[in-house]
Amino acid sequence: MKKLFALLLASLMLLSCAACSGGSGKTEAPAPSETKPAETETAETVVRTPQDIHVATGTSTGVGFITVSTVGSLLAKSYPEYTIVPEITTGGAENINMLLSGDAQLASCMLDDALACNSMQRKWEGNDSAKDALYYVTNSYLTSITQFTPKSTGAKELSDLKGMRIGVASGTMANYYWKYLLEAYGLQESDFAKVEVMGIKDLLVAIQDGTLDYGVHVASTPNTSIQDTALSVGLNILTMSDEVINKMIELNPSFQKFTITKDKYDSDFDANTVGVHNVYVCTADADEQMIYDLVKTINENNDTLKAAHPQAGEVGQKVIENQLLPFHPGAERYYKEIGLVK
Repeated sequence: MKKLFALLLASLMLLSCAACSGGSGKTEAPAPSETKPAETETAETVVRTPQDIHVATGTSTGVGFITVSTVGSLLAKSYPEYTIVPEITTGGAENINMLLSGDAQLASCMLDDALACNSMQRKWEGNDSAKDALYYVTNSYLTSITQFTPKSTGAKELSDLKGMRIGVASGTMANYYWKYLLEAYGLQESDFAKVEVMGIKDLLVAIQDGTLDYGVHVASTPNTSIQDTALSVGLNILTMSDEVINKMIELNPSFQKFTITKDKYDSDFDANTVGVHNVYVCTADADEQMIYDLVKTINENNDTLKAAHPQAGEVGQKVIENQLLPFHPGAERYYKEIGLVK
């Protein structure tokens, strides 16, 4: 009897072990809640620092202000941690100085001004804090040397205006580009009846009332103020020969050949000239993730920018062609991801 009981007990123990080992060969799947923590731990987490991004732009009616305001709205929708604050300024030189002083995190300026800052030239001569301080974020619209004269003068180039009355827009045009123009043409100011430097508004008034025969300004195309004057008195936009254009590029490697077609100002002919792209720059300590998110937003919303302003649609285009400064790491990371930079 005892032997029979022992045999029955052993049989029961064997059956129990078989059940525990799963005789069918299947393993019971863990509950979903058991796998969730592991997935969370391996997921990539992007940390964004909430911040106000002060962007030095230019005048309240300029392309830069419109561009930055539009980008700010787009950026806030995708990344509510960021708030863009457009700063109204007098232009590129002030914008760069705001970056250097820490009053802005991003700035728009002409490419040659950015290069001048990094090499401590022009207004930054002797300023040690300016040396190699600026990093490239993205490209922006082109501004060109725009020369205009009443059609009644019959002039096609600057050299046709010897002995006449000349107006030069203050700022970059008067400080740097006018000297390049004179040198490229082999002219001197004494070749003209007079040369006056003034703000563009006063210059255009002088063209309209007949006290000046010629004006020159650095402007995006078309420029509303010049268009209004063209409607009032009839203007031709002066052209440059290839020889003069090559000399201008030799004097300033940031220059690129650009054609202002006659329809822009109802001119009698197309005008070849040179222009410089504006760029967006920052300093080395700009938040890398913020810069990455910014250029991504610009790149993915070109249609919206173009709808806000035709020149705003140029922001984020021709990035590599105008890269004469080192990329900021945040911008470079994004451009590598999309294959623009290897």
